[in-house]
Amino acid sequence: MILSRRKKIHTAIPSHSLADIAFLLLIFFLVSTTFVTERTLNLSLPAMGSSRPVPIEQIIRIELDAQGARRWLGLRLSREELVQRAATAVRETPEKIFYVMVSPRAAYSDYIRLLDDLRKARVTRIAIHDQPQP
Repeated sequence: MILSRRKKIHTAIPSHSLADIAFLLLIFFLVSTTFVTERTLNLSLPAMGSSRPVPIEQIIRIELDAQGARRWLGLRLSREELVQRAATAVRETPEKIFYVMVSPRAAYSDYIRLLDDLRKARVTRIAIHDQPQP
């Protein structure tokens, strides 16, 4: 009787190329993924404690009500009229400060559009009212 030797079966999984596959998958997902970039307001704020009194003649009050209407010193204006008046005011007196008062019930998008319109008019000095109106 002839006894034959059984062959040993290897049960290990070959892993010498797993690192290459993992890096290729990582590169694939990094290249194919789109990243969400947030659009933010670019505001330069004054240094802490740098407040000083401002003459009332240098302040232009702009209000935004709950319906999105803009008021320039109490006069209701369209977006284009507001941009024109603001640009004229800045050209005449660059140190003018635009005091923006926003109703707590106003839409955030209207507020951002108002700030964009002021930026379009090249307004650089904006004071934002941070207390809710009664």
